[in-house]
Amino acid sequence: MKYLNIKLPFTINDLLNFFDLLGTNDLQRAANKIDNLLNKRKKPNDENQEKVLLEIIKQKLPNAFLERFELLKLKIQEGTLSKTEKL
Repeated sequence: MKYLNIKLPFTINDLLNFFDLLGTNDLQRAANKIDNLLNKRKKPNDENQEKVLLEIIKQKLPNAFLERFELLKLKIQEGTLSKTEKL
């Protein structure tokens, strides 16, 4: 393993130049680590997904939809639902 002398702060270009100094195995390890970090950041967070789904659930349905739903439910209970309404 090579040791790199890094002065802080450094730029992204400094970091990329340090990769040139790494051996193949160390460079592969760095690439794997970066790939894992990118995959974690790209993957939607379960907590965020849950928040999005809860917001969708909490949204109020339009009145026209609710009125139509109640009408169809009543017709089902009365047995007067037509064939076209069943579709």
